[in-house]
Amino acid sequence: MTMPLVSVVLPTKNRARTVGAAARSVLGQTHSRLELIVVDDGSTDDTRTVLEALGDGRLRLLALPESRGASGARNVGIEAARGDWIAFQDSDDRWMPDKLRRQVECALAHPGCIAVYTSYWRNDGTVREVRPRPEPGLDGDVLPRLARGNFITTQTLMVRADVVRSLGGFDGNLLALNDWDFVLRLAPHGPVHWVPEPLVDYRLQSDSLTASTDRFIRSYLHILDKHRDILMPDARAEAWHRATIGSRLCREGDRKRGREQLALAWRMQPFDPRYAGACFFSWLPSPAYRTLARVYAAIRSR
Repeated sequence: MTMPLVSVVLPTKNRARTVGAAARSVLGQTHSRLELIVVDDGSTDDTRTVLEALGDGRLRLLALPESRGASGARNVGIEAARGDWIAFQDSDDRWMPDKLRRQVECALAHPGCIAVYTSYWRNDGTVREVRPRPEPGLDGDVLPRLARGNFITTQTLMVRADVVRSLGGFDGNLLALNDWDFVLRLAPHGPVHWVPEPLVDYRLQSDSLTASTDRFIRSYLHILDKHRDILMPDARAEAWHRATIGSRLCREGDRKRGREQLALAWRMQPFDPRYAGACFFSWLPSPAYRTLARVYAAIRSR
């Protein structure tokens, strides 16, 4: 059986110190029938020099004359891709050597699937843990579970090229949570399968978009509005998302706005002790709140 060509799209901007390792982790895959398309989104550092030094003919560098943002850069890479499947990498993360091989094997074993994702190591510099945690709904029809929050990060995902293009790529209006929006649009088109092995080392950088609370909240609210029928079909579902936003705000120190969202969730579900507990926790000192919030998150996800 001829192994499919996989196009790997990697957007980058001013990440000369990390992009080399990210690219090498792609080029070193045991599934070697791939092309790596690096889209330089207007870097002003030594990004080009670092990539050219790799000396691998499978790497194509596309330099944009002006910045289009991560989603815009990914979309440029998608249009240039020649593979049957498109996978995504970020400029500060690393793949385990067997990542693509395991995904391709999974795709070939499930001919109807439209995408395959893997588990990953989430590394914030202090804690390193495997995500997602095993639970129902992570394989096959993943849309119901995605309606409660995202568990498929971009750098773990491999998608059929024709499906990616039919979706129009990534939403350039989002400053964060682009992966959640993308998979919410992807999931209704067919089965999405999961390789439950941590095959990506996802490194959360201090300057990454997901580290910005304001961008996170604005993007979350945009997605709630965009996918209202899926995410908020009733008050119970809306309370879940309001509590998610409120907990994030409180955890990052914005207690006033956080309590407003938590109180809204409690009013929507007044007999649910999880939301009453979240409101109570929000008045505790920050260290105690963060500890209890982790416990609360584990209980709330049951």
